[in-house]
Amino acid sequence: MKIILACSCTVIMLVSCNAKQEKTKPVIGDITASVYASGMIKAKNQYQVYATVTGIINDILVTENDVVDKGSP
Repeated sequence: MKIILACSCTVIMLVSCNAKQEKTKPVIGDITASVYASGMIKAKNQYQVYATVTGIINDILVTENDVVDKGSP
């Protein structure tokens, strides 16, 4: 009985270790990246700003033609 068990284990081990492994080979080539965007073309120094998220405006802190510094709310 022990001989049959030992032979069975040996056969199972030999068969299971026979599977071929998947291989990957790198290829040298150019990388191409594309960027798609939507926008509106306007006159020089004109642009339209769109919010990236939706929500409710609680306060309007500036009016048209106000000068706004970087970092101000």
